[in-house]
Amino acid sequence: MSEEDHVRLVVEAMEEIHGSVAAEQYTGIYDRQCWGLDPNAAGSWASPYTGQHERYMPEYHKTHANHIL
Repeated sequence: MSEEDHVRLVVEAMEEIHGSVAAEQYTGIYDRQCWGLDPNAAGSWASPYTGQHERYMPEYHKTHANHIL
């Protein structure tokens, strides 16, 4: 997938989750990184087990110092 196509898909996904505000606030500035190919990213990927999704989603929607963790 080209970088342009990938960024477009990510922006579309953000719009699907957050609505039109995502497109309104998107600056066009991004940093694309493939975690699967980065040797320094070992252990940086999370893959929640069944049931964890329900436990962590309430925290996902909170912001901490203007960041969603």
